[in-house]
Amino acid sequence: MNIRSRFTVISILIAIALSLVWPNLGQRTVRVYLQPRLTPVQITKSMGNIVDYLKEHYAGVHKFSIAQTSKEDYKLKVEQDYRLKLQKLDPKRFDKEEIEEAIIVLRKERDEALKEFKAEKYVAIKGNFIQTAFLNELSRLKNVDPQRVEVEKMWVEDNINAKPFNLGLDLQGGMNLVLKGDFEKLMKLLNNQYPKSLIDKLKKKAKEEKTKDKRDEAQNELDRVLDILTLDEKKKKDYMIQAKEIIRSRVDKTGVSEPLLRIQDNDKIEISLPGVANPEGAKKLVKRTASVNYHLAEKPSDTSYSAKANVDFNKFLRLTSEKQKELFIENLIKKINLPDSFIITTYWDKRKNDISNKLYPVSFMVLEAKPALTGKDISPNTYANFDQENNQHIVSFQLTSEGTKKFADVTSKNKGRRLAIVIDDKVRSAPNINEPIVSGRAQISGGFTGQEAKDLALIIKEGSLPVPLEIVSESSIGPSLGKESIDKGVKAIMYGLLVVLVFMVLYYHLAGFISIIALFVNILFMAALLALMNFTITLPGLAGIVLTIGMAVDANVIIYERIREELARGKSMKLATTQGFERATLTILDSNLTTLVAAVILSQFGVGPIKGFAVTLFIGIVTSLFTSLYITKTIFGLLSFKLNMKFVPMGFGRYNKHRKANA
Repeated sequence: MNIRSRFTVISILIAIALSLVWPNLGQRTVRVYLQPRLTPVQITKSMGNIVDYLKEHYAGVHKFSIAQTSKEDYKLKVEQDYRLKLQKLDPKRFDKEEIEEAIIVLRKERDEALKEFKAEKYVAIKGNFIQTAFLNELSRLKNVDPQRVEVEKMWVEDNINAKPFNLGLDLQGGMNLVLKGDFEKLMKLLNNQYPKSLIDKLKKKAKEEKTKDKRDEAQNELDRVLDILTLDEKKKKDYMIQAKEIIRSRVDKTGVSEPLLRIQDNDKIEISLPGVANPEGAKKLVKRTASVNYHLAEKPSDTSYSAKANVDFNKFLRLTSEKQKELFIENLIKKINLPDSFIITTYWDKRKNDISNKLYPVSFMVLEAKPALTGKDISPNTYANFDQENNQHIVSFQLTSEGTKKFADVTSKNKGRRLAIVIDDKVRSAPNINEPIVSGRAQISGGFTGQEAKDLALIIKEGSLPVPLEIVSESSIGPSLGKESIDKGVKAIMYGLLVVLVFMVLYYHLAGFISIIALFVNILFMAALLALMNFTITLPGLAGIVLTIGMAVDANVIIYERIREELARGKSMKLATTQGFERATLTILDSNLTTLVAAVILSQFGVGPIKGFAVTLFIGIVTSLFTSLYITKTIFGLLSFKLNMKFVPMGFGRYNKHRKANA
């Protein structure tokens, strides 16, 4: 390949690299919208508060102003919302008729929205290197709609998949959680739901029913139950994948931008939430199983099992550990001789005049083990509401077509019995069934606070977690510490770069300047590859970049010393350049190969910070090899062969005595 072709390739690669990193270099625009239904006075005041906050904390860093949407922006937003809602109509969860009905409703909503255009005010923020933590910080400001803190995409993002850098929590602050699936608890719940007596009953039906259709129906139900009660590694992995997607959906709804979720060892989920300021709220939201089931209570009787169980309730309250409580319940079941088809649960309520809104166990309650209605029977049309008549927060929901039939059947056949609403294994409400409910609409009341009702409605919409989760590891890093880490990391890179540049120019003169050009191109290529991979940069990753800067010029030093040796033997600049690169190439490859192998091993078997360091080190070695053996060689070829320079200044040394002879 001739010199011109080489420069063409280099120019194309530099242009592509610049495009990939442009979202981090160019100016971006953030739009901050307010919550709906604010009065004009509230809008004006809230906008002013946001601008004041930005002036106080980000003056000189970002530019900000108050603007309003155009008709084109509004149309684009309505269409985007419509497409997002269509994507949530999961055919696995809803039947064809329900989906078609929902599409008609969504189209009508879209058409109505397009007719009702109103210019909406927002705060426009323009700046460089806008990170997730900053967006999450904006979403928490008073009266800001967390779902509408929007970053305008650049052309390169839409057309060539360019992305801003992802920074780890150690650089921008936030929290990290590792949740483990409690499959032992899951099996206990399933065994309660499908007791041995039910399995024996189905086996008997499958053998003794008179007609083949009835026997087949019983056998199919038996196979389904046995499949549910069988837990292998594949099913565990499937449960964790489902849990991860549900948690992702929950977190997205809270307005947290760019959460990172990944599965570890088939039974753990790692969650990184950048810029999160309320760790306790985040933990509650992501780990809550929040299964919402309706169970029929036992039939009213003077000698009910609930009455027998509650004789020992005060003893139960004195227990402290969960293990002790589980053992107590097991012994109590034997003591009162409770059939397998029933379970003992606890009724929870709030104490009067307790401002903490904390729930306390009030009594035992015996329920049918098999739920009459589950969360799968509830449609996504669920929302938190306030019941003016009873002065309490409630969750209103609509049942699926199948759920409506089941609920109508249960409420028709069990008039006078109580129907317990069980949330996370706690009975929160147990109203009497006074009349059949056939409308498919119902509500959950349980002394909720406004936030509890919102969280429960959100979780019902997304579905309950398929397996209970326990936190096994958690860590939080404040935004100020993250900013300090970024500042120190950038300073380390700049100082390291400056020292290398000064040394190379002083020691190798013009050749040193050529190595500086190659070094900047190397850093650009590294940044482009990291952006293309959507890699999360951490503090150890920055250490890998600093190390790469030193290693990148190491290859140039080897090349220059070989060229100087050839010049010292009296060879011309052209011949010395050719032979210097030939002899240096194998040495450079050998010296970098062992480091590459170590980086590969660390990236495969390392986790967290180690993996981040290994990946940046690996990419740095690859790009430094390319820049030193291709770009530096191309520049030397241009000077020696195209421009016919008789001598390229390469610093001090004995080779200089041949300079006049070769000039």
